[in-house]
Amino acid sequence: MPKAKGNEIELFAAALLRSVEEMKRAEQAVMHTPAKIAGRKAEALGTSESGYRWVKLKKHCESTGDTLDAVHARRRKRIWIDGVQCRIGPDGNLYVNPEAYNRWIEAGTPGAPEDRRREFEQ
Repeated sequence: MPKAKGNEIELFAAALLRSVEEMKRAEQAVMHTPAKIAGRKAEALGTSESGYRWVKLKKHCESTGDTLDAVHARRRKRIWIDGVQCRIGPDGNLYVNPEAYNRWIEAGTPGAPEDRRREFEQ
């Protein structure tokens, strides 16, 4: 068996290192791909990343830290509109639309009842 020269060993080590780095990058891409696909699919279908357009109030409160009383107060004050941010389901439970909730948060408006009426009258 012939002896390897120092230069050949360095080239082999560099090639091996590049292969390992490429495998790590490929592994990271594969790990993040399902989340990206789920987000795009949800966006295309008009649903949240969970795959549902409406979630029960309890689930909404668990995932956002919102309280039951706060949600009911927003409905009472007509800050949230039934059929937009929330809805009573056929089973009598209150459901929340996560996408509409996010839009409401991002809008940053206080949402006083007078403001809401003006918004829908236009």
